[in-house]
Amino acid sequence: MGRQSRQTKSEACEDSWDRTSQDRVGTLTVVTRRHAQICTSSHQLEDAVLGARGLEACPGDKVSFNLDTSAGASKLVVHEILERRNCLKRSSDRKTKLLVANIDVLLVVVAPPPLFNTIAIDRVLTAAAQQAIPACIVLNKVDLKKHDDGTQALLATYRSAGCHCVETSATTGEGMQALFALLTQETLHAAAFTGISGVGKSTILRALLPEATIRTGEVSVRTGQGRQTTSQTVGHLFQRAATAPALLFDLPGVQQFGVCHLTESEVHAGFPELERLRSQCKFSDCSHHAEPACAVREAVLQGALAASRYRSYLDMIKEIRAAARY
Repeated sequence: MGRQSRQTKSEACEDSWDRTSQDRVGTLTVVTRRHAQICTSSHQLEDAVLGARGLEACPGDKVSFNLDTSAGASKLVVHEILERRNCLKRSSDRKTKLLVANIDVLLVVVAPPPLFNTIAIDRVLTAAAQQAIPACIVLNKVDLKKHDDGTQALLATYRSAGCHCVETSATTGEGMQALFALLTQETLHAAAFTGISGVGKSTILRALLPEATIRTGEVSVRTGQGRQTTSQTVGHLFQRAATAPALLFDLPGVQQFGVCHLTESEVHAGFPELERLRSQCKFSDCSHHAEPACAVREAVLQGALAASRYRSYLDMIKEIRAAARY
């Protein structure tokens, strides 16, 4: 029996893609400065190059690409980004960073105090609301939760704001079935996971994606924070028995989530429980900061509104106004 010759990467690419110039559509799972990875319509992951230097690509983007053989070597070239349905963004150093596009749900992973970072949660939820991205809080590490640590009160705050919450332990498997059920809905095609370092986001993804290479970090005893193990957004294929695979995007863990790209009215919309009280304020354009007869401040003083949410709201408005001066 003769020895089978090995295919080069170029030859393998030609076998998978015919030599026509017909455009094809796929989803970006990884993006670097000039290169990307595409999930094709047949759910294959292929390496590609970004065709134009001005192409501002983002993981989750739907793109048009074709097979280029003009230089003697076959390569897939992305030449157009299709219209985005949504795009989660954050601000950093007066620049806006695109994190992930075209997702059906954003899963915000948290853990019991001291890892229940309300500042980070509120900022991410507000940025998601601005793009009409449904969000779900995933409380991980419930096996470590103490009955009197205030965790349930914190979850109740977000449930009252209209946010769906799921409680899990990626270590023991508790609650993972509820998360799995959410991710196997036929109408869900792409989801993104975000969370500060140390909450167990990578551990959850490893449980959902046992064949993927996902690093996990330890939590510092001194700070309660974890070491960041994800440096860029990466999309993974999530195989599902009853329907087509979905894409699960692992977002980098960030301690600072800037919101300077938002307007004040967009921040208002991110706090529906505050907005519901606006009609009771003395002034219709009340900023809920220092105006007299403010129904929001009165509700906070009476304990009817969470002080943590109110502080987050004020901090975001302050950040946006400070950035506008420069």
